[in-house]
Amino acid sequence: MFHVKHFTPLAGADLVVGYPRRDVVQIDTLRFEAGEVTALIGPNAAGKSTLIRCLAGALPPKSGTVTLNGSSIYRISARTRAQGLAYVSQQSGDQFAFTVEELVRLGASANPHAPGSDDERVRRALDRMDLAALARRDLARLSGGEQQRAAIARALAQSTPVLLLDEPAAHLDLRHQAALMEAVRATAREGGATVLIVLHDLNLAGAYADRLLLMNGGRIVADGPPRAVLDNPALGAAYQTDVLTLRDEAGNPYIHVAPHQLPVS
Repeated sequence: MFHVKHFTPLAGADLVVGYPRRDVVQIDTLRFEAGEVTALIGPNAAGKSTLIRCLAGALPPKSGTVTLNGSSIYRISARTRAQGLAYVSQQSGDQFAFTVEELVRLGASANPHAPGSDDERVRRALDRMDLAALARRDLARLSGGEQQRAAIARALAQSTPVLLLDEPAAHLDLRHQAALMEAVRATAREGGATVLIVLHDLNLAGAYADRLLLMNGGRIVADGPPRAVLDNPALGAAYQTDVLTLRDEAGNPYIHVAPHQLPVS
């Protein structure tokens, strides 16, 4: 089990999560450290989105508990939850009745007790997601990637102790993927937040996360720092493909899919 050094606002225990006829996720104990970025990785259908939805309070577990600041996340009010946790799902870019700034301001107003004024938090979130020039643009007129950045900015402006992001980089170009991860890391480092982010890009996860959780078949099969998880045999087994774990000049791991040898004709 992951060793908890400090108070952890988010935790799960004895979790079974899924749907009426199918269990998707089974996890004994899961805790997160304040000030840390954890990336949830794994193949398609591993249970990543199901797990993060449960931790966000959007999908009650069949059994087990999820606690936020020591209380069951399913027994606290929506207002209390919004002051403790911000969540960006894969379908968050649909608030078409708003401008970008109005959407981001909704995040700030959801947590009025956060440090700084609403204006300051909105401005900082817009800047971090490179949206200042689009602040007065209607969301319906934006590209999918721009809408995604607006949803992320809303969560950043909420300034909660816990930030959960489900595949936020999926529609972003390289520049904005880097901006996203820098903002996520700053949220953890400067604000002391607990961050859990679902990522498909293993190299992005390895470069920015403090901890990786590798899921396969609804279970966590590897848990630790990127150097350990990306060099773990469980990685290739989870993705059912051969991977090459290489090292950069600083010794940090990065992943290549091993090419298959074609038969010589």
